[in-house]
Amino acid sequence: MLDRSSSSLLPRLPPHRPSAAVKTAYQDKVEAFCATILELERKYGACKLEADALLKVPELGRELCRQAILNYAPASAPRRYLAKLRPYRAEMRQELDRLLKKGVRR
Repeated sequence: MLDRSSSSLLPRLPPHRPSAAVKTAYQDKVEAFCATILELERKYGACKLEADALLKVPELGRELCRQAILNYAPASAPRRYLAKLRPYRAEMRQELDRLLKKGVRR
């Protein structure tokens, strides 16, 4: 799974040994965050929250979708899919090259 260490929704604990007060404050923030998520889930539903998360964090969303698909498709499916796309992509590149060489007319 991808690491989101650079931009997390939850606050990070400092790298040193935090004091009991810092730990308590962190736990309070986590509890508040979880309560907010549960409230949003009740209000909008789990599917809405999942879709929103997929859009806000695309790299994690792609990995989550890929793993979900691979639960139902064989592991060779992405390779076979890309092989099927190869001739169409080549054709598209040729057409784009042709249009770019021709120049754009208005």
